[in-house]
Amino acid sequence: MGIARLARWKRAYRLEMQPPIEILAVLLKEEKSANDTKDKAAGVRIQRSVMDDLIMSSRMKAEIEA
Repeated sequence: MGIARLARWKRAYRLEMQPPIEILAVLLKEEKSANDTKDKAAGVRIQRSVMDDLIMSSRMKAEIEA
């Protein structure tokens, strides 16, 4: 079984491969629309968690480099 597209994007980001932010936006939008039929609040939580992960990894990278 392959790796999920969002997980692949996150891995590329962590490896500093500079994945396009536009792709993240599309993936989050797809994830949100899939969750809208189930639970609107869940889609918002997913978007926040992804952005929180990105912000935290950027901060950690900056602290390591300092």
